Amino acid sequence: MSKITSIRHLDEIAQSVPKKHARTRVIVGLGTCGIAAGASDVVDAVTQAAEQLSLDVEVVRTGCIGMCEQEPLLDIQPAGSNSRITYGKVTPELARQIMETHVAQGRVLDSAAIARLEEGDSQ
Repeated sequence: MSKITSIRHLDEIAQSVPKKHARTRVIVGLGTCGIAAGASDVVDAVTQAAEQLSLDVEVVRTGCIGMCEQEPLLDIQPAGSNSRITYGKVTPELARQIMETHVAQGRVLDSAAIARLEEGDSQ
């Protein structure tokens, strides 16, 4: 890999990186607050549900998502999209329900969703 030699070179590299992902992402917050609230069990439930339902998803473990009082947090980011739905206070049972209903069937669980980031929203 060559050194980045200018801002223009950095821009060229940035433009070459795909902006959207091919598979649905299931993002679980595993910062200390998430782990303390049970996020490790949630990510295990997500992984098991994905296997049992034969879902082609990318399970992403991330740090703090930023709403510690709502931990464990789980985001669903559909394939090819930058939009996200955030679910809060997720238990392993709710994680399985999210995988069955939202990921497999495309229906958001409005009763558990706490935030929505739509494609055009600024981040």
